[in-house]
Amino acid sequence: MNEHFTIHITGTVLDHLTDLAEPGESANQVLERVLGLLETGPDGQPPLREPRPFRPGYGRRFSSIGVLLKSGELTEGDRLRFTRRRRGAPAYSYTVTIQSDGMLLGEDGRLHTSTTAAARDYTGIPGNTSTAFWVHLPTGRSLKAILGDRAARRPR
Repeated sequence: MNEHFTIHITGTVLDHLTDLAEPGESANQVLERVLGLLETGPDGQPPLREPRPFRPGYGRRFSSIGVLLKSGELTEGDRLRFTRRRRGAPAYSYTVTIQSDGMLLGEDGRLHTSTTAAARDYTGIPGNTSTAFWVHLPTGRSLKAILGDRAARRPR
């Protein structure tokens, strides 16, 4: 079936699909692989790449925090603070500490796999995905600015 359809997904779902992606793999290809739809290709032949086995609790492999940890731009023990002000509503503020494996330990003792998951778990509002809401406390810079600097240095 080669028909194309449009679906609407939350930023949280897109973040997780991006984290599960192999280099160069689209979100659609990730879904096909995760859902086990790659047992045979469109021509009935086996897929070129075997589906990766599901590993429960493995966590996010390609999170922005993990990438920044690996590059040395963030270090274990650094703290990030999520702050979001909404007109007519109370401001949200939540602090997490970066762990050696890229997980985030919240001030309430909960572990989070990403900044998106931490913000969602704390506020209960899905879609708190913007890295602009997170500040790296040691430097006072937003996570968005740190990631932007990294992207600017990437060779094209």
